[in-house]
Amino acid sequence: MGPLISEHQRQRVLTYIKRGVAEGARVALGGGIPWRLPRGWFVEPTVLADVGENDVVAQVEIFGPVITVIPYEGGDDEAVRIANNSRYGLSGAVISASAERAGAVARKIRTGTMSVNGGVYYGADMPFGGYRQSGSAGRAAAPGSRNTLRSKPSPRVCKTVDLAGGTGMSGTLSGKRVVVIGASAGIGRALAVRAVQEGAQVLMAARRGAELEKAADEAGGGHPVTVDVRAPEDCARLAGPPARHWDRSTSWPSPSAPRR
Repeated sequence: MGPLISEHQRQRVLTYIKRGVAEGARVALGGGIPWRLPRGWFVEPTVLADVGENDVVAQVEIFGPVITVIPYEGGDDEAVRIANNSRYGLSGAVISASAERAGAVARKIRTGTMSVNGGVYYGADMPFGGYRQSGSAGRAAAPGSRNTLRSKPSPRVCKTVDLAGGTGMSGTLSGKRVVVIGASAGIGRALAVRAVQEGAQVLMAARRGAELEKAADEAGGGHPVTVDVRAPEDCARLAGPPARHWDRSTSWPSPSAPRR
């Protein structure tokens, strides 16, 4: 066990040990300055037993060679509750003869990382970060990379339909087959409604299923299909012959056919 960074930090740690004793903790090991090491800012490895979960030494980061031991009764749920009674949540550890039991407890503790039966949680391919006052961000792996990247949405146009002129003259689109992408909201929704009103057979495609159903109800017709136009396979479905993709039939769905 090496020395602390400064005399100031050593006095801070010793003050916390005294505070713990004053609140009822018992010094089971260490608790002072090692007499064999007069030079350097050393503190004896210290174990404080019988600590209350709300005592100061249980709630602060001491940053010294001090371990607090909190007794409890009530099984795993009580232990998890005590562990989560903290402003911090950087890391933790669970040790058990049962790997399943240890894993169940680890999943309930609100920390950024957990060591289960000695497992090493840190690596370049694993995200690392804390909860609450231990930080809300992470580093390393994909979650950490997102903190340094900028997003640029690039919607892909799979198939375009020119509605110019059709939105101003009734009957222009009558009987035509129209695919409207993004039909759940905004301009796409308005175009789909107008196309239905002009008598077109409209396939209304969007990602948000619930909003798409509402748009179809508003239009009074049309066939809502939930797709993701960013996915190549969905683009292929939109660009290809529509009948065999959307309703597994041999013909384009008619306005009176049940929506799927």
